[in-house]
Amino acid sequence: MAKDCKSAAVESFKSSDKKRLSADAKIIIALIKKQPQKRLDLCKSAGMHPASFSRVRRLLENRGIVRKTATGYVLWYYVEPKNLWSKLLQEFEKLGCSLTRIAIQKATYTGRDPETGWMQFNYDTKSSIEGIMILKDAIELIALVRSREIFLHDEYVGAVLTCDMIELKDRVSWADKVYEVWDVEERLNNDNSLAYRVGKFKLVFV
Repeated sequence: MAKDCKSAAVESFKSSDKKRLSADAKIIIALIKKQPQKRLDLCKSAGMHPASFSRVRRLLENRGIVRKTATGYVLWYYVEPKNLWSKLLQEFEKLGCSLTRIAIQKATYTGRDPETGWMQFNYDTKSSIEGIMILKDAIELIALVRSREIFLHDEYVGAVLTCDMIELKDRVSWADKVYEVWDVEERLNNDNSLAYRVGKFKLVFV
């Protein structure tokens, strides 16, 4: 019986102690358990109304305890893990190469040629992606991508690396030339999320 009474007392203490937690402590405890968390997820984890959260969040941010990142709210000591794309971009920047806007023409399948049976496409849809263009004569850049096991065989004259959508047969305009994508590789992060795409291309004579 004494043991049962003690257990009940402990449970009662835990319950009442939880109720007495301040709003800022609830947020901190929720983030200790999991971070980052988006605003609504954090409100739910902390058992807090979103309106109350805004007031407490400002207090914690001003004290340097909580900060907002692109992936959600975190505690001051949290280090955001870098994905493969971020790491690769840092390496490119060391070589003086950074992200740039690249014009593309999206390939739309229109059927097969009645005589040859070859697939036909039109390129009426113009768009652009953000990425890095690599041509085979850029020796340092080629060495860098090879170190990431990205290989350009003889039939390819270069590649575009991007997080945006690039697909087979899309055409890339660069330095007054037009290239056509003949192979697309997807590189994944450790959690199997998409890191970036590699579109290997050939020169198009148009």
